[in-house]
Amino acid sequence: MSKLKMLREHPDFVRVAGYSATEVIKTFDLPQKAVDILTPYWIYVGEPMDNLPFTIYAYCMADYFAGSFVPRHRSHEMSMKMQRRVEENGAQFEFRQEVDKILVKNGRVRGVRTRRGDEIACDYVICGAYPNRAYTQMIEPKSEVPEGAVKFVNGNRLNVCPVSVMLVIEGTPEENGITNYNTFSGETMDTNEIWRNSRNITEPYNFITTVCLNYAVPDCVPEGYTHLSITNLVPVDPFLNVKEEEYYDLKRRLANEMMEEYIKVGGVDFRSRIAEIEVSTPMTISHYVGAWKGSIYGYSHSMDNHVIAKKAMMAEDHFIEGLEFAGAHGVAGDGQGTQITNGRAGRVTELRRKKLANASSRPDPRDPIRELADRLHPAEMKFRCVSVTDASPSAKTFRFESVDGHIPVFQCGQFVNFRLRIGESLLTRPYTISSAPYEARGEKPFFEITVRRNVPYLVPDYLFENVKPGDVLDGALPFGTFYWEPLRDTKNIVALAGGSGITPFYSMAKEIAQGKMRGCTLTILYGSVKSDDIVLKAELDKVCAECKAVKVVHVLSDDPTWQSEKGFITKELIEKYSSPDCTYMFCGPLAMFRFVSKALDEMGVAKRRFRHDVVNNPADISTLPGYPVGTEKKMFKICVVRGVREDIIEAKASESVAVALERSAIPVDTHCRNGECGFCRSQLLSGDIFVSPIGDGRREMDKEMGWFHACSSYPLSDLKIKIPIM
Repeated sequence: MSKLKMLREHPDFVRVAGYSATEVIKTFDLPQKAVDILTPYWIYVGEPMDNLPFTIYAYCMADYFAGSFVPRHRSHEMSMKMQRRVEENGAQFEFRQEVDKILVKNGRVRGVRTRRGDEIACDYVICGAYPNRAYTQMIEPKSEVPEGAVKFVNGNRLNVCPVSVMLVIEGTPEENGITNYNTFSGETMDTNEIWRNSRNITEPYNFITTVCLNYAVPDCVPEGYTHLSITNLVPVDPFLNVKEEEYYDLKRRLANEMMEEYIKVGGVDFRSRIAEIEVSTPMTISHYVGAWKGSIYGYSHSMDNHVIAKKAMMAEDHFIEGLEFAGAHGVAGDGQGTQITNGRAGRVTELRRKKLANASSRPDPRDPIRELADRLHPAEMKFRCVSVTDASPSAKTFRFESVDGHIPVFQCGQFVNFRLRIGESLLTRPYTISSAPYEARGEKPFFEITVRRNVPYLVPDYLFENVKPGDVLDGALPFGTFYWEPLRDTKNIVALAGGSGITPFYSMAKEIAQGKMRGCTLTILYGSVKSDDIVLKAELDKVCAECKAVKVVHVLSDDPTWQSEKGFITKELIEKYSSPDCTYMFCGPLAMFRFVSKALDEMGVAKRRFRHDVVNNPADISTLPGYPVGTEKKMFKICVVRGVREDIIEAKASESVAVALERSAIPVDTHCRNGECGFCRSQLLSGDIFVSPIGDGRREMDKEMGWFHACSSYPLSDLKIKIPIM
């Protein structure tokens, strides 16, 4: 838009540019109730009204009054359709290929280097990383970082960070007292007071915003459930010194305080009906998005960082030719140069100019939020085997220590993912941690896995025969969502286990015995064939002898000498050892899961009270519902695309695509092996596959656009697929 057209068509915008939202709203002499209604929307920008430019506030309000738009399959649909359109125009996408360095020569971009070490020559880089990270960590050589760029990132204050609680609650929104899509609540609407109070995370929250997605997307959760999110914005400063061992307790405390605030206003206590809960903090944002210090709003949209001031200085913010930035840290909206604004806006621009000029020119490459996130979820680790002991005639326990001495905080039921090179194959395999979390926090921290021999997919037998004390393995932890969550689950836990499915409950039993899960009781119904098949029996007996809160009931199906419970874990047996208000947790094979889940349904156990971790790769694929009978004996060819490379491999219909790739020495990144985590997410270019109905963790847009999880998908014809490069 030309300057003249802007002046002619939007004189009010030009006139108020450079004024705060508070200053403009005051001119209307509105009743206090109206001001209170208009004020809460500051949370969408992250600045108190006194320091929020009115133009940015106006953009926000105009969009809000125009109506909200939600993609049919949420934001995933937008990104996937953009990908498809860009690919149609000749671009190529490579997923999970993080750029580590931006290569610069004589002030001009020359290429990038991935974390894997590949270099790609280019003239332009569109960088989604924050300028803070790009200029302080990514530019190579460091001598190519201009002083002005360092001043730029040091002179821009980062915006606030979200703390969010995402909930799925049993019952409809109406039953849970929720009548609106969006609700704001707090002790005060004074944004300056809210801002001051938010700087102390030791105090309960006094302002929150909630969104009930049901009203925008009715099918976002199964019928009869409510999707609710609760969010508050806080400065990053209180999180900078959070200790790793305190982090999960902090998350839960903050979540509980935010739920209490909402319940106080809404009047309906839904906490006993929580089916799912996830809590995010600045560390979460840093881990998944890579935002500098967890700030998803980018740089502060304050009066000294006004949209007009930013636009007027845009050319001065570009320091390396060919390096462009995209994302929240960029320009907020389309501003106008100072030559068409009033004198006040011009003074704001000059204030910004002076602020950046006086900023430090010393690079600050440290991001404490990212450092903690990386300690909580390191991408790569090395583990040294300390000992190997018998856990039964057919099982062994392997104890590991971290080579660097650090074992991330994990929860009972989570797993470690090992990367093992066997011959020409690079295999990744998950193993539930059988030791307790407290054992990873001692003077000599360690964790253990307990593995049975003759389990499918090669690796267990490889561990038995090859891994010995002193050996070093590659891997990472923790992974998985199968754990007891105090904000969701009751304290009376009934565990249903089969085979090596005892391992998460052994971890839990030891944690309870150490007083780490206060007030919890654990009853384990453990199904085995014969007494020799019982894994960790002596260890379990020891825990039970020391702790009355833990009880183990062995159920043997084929051992005539057994004097205790015999047969299978039936409805009657579960009822015998259950108590009111139980949380049921299952870990074991698919066949047992079907039987147990049917029993719990007959008992009328609410789905929110049943957590499960199922080994869903059956010995006979034809037993899965919907599988075309007779296909399991066929052989197919798979054309595997990795970047510009194509390979043709043989594949058995009875084995998952992931197993076929591994047998052909083509690495595929798998973690859970159950179709849930998405690490092996691949693209189906042609052909037909069967997806296990139990382990189908794909998003709806993935299904529509031909993406699948290799670990839980089986070929039904010749295939052409594209997989990420490891």
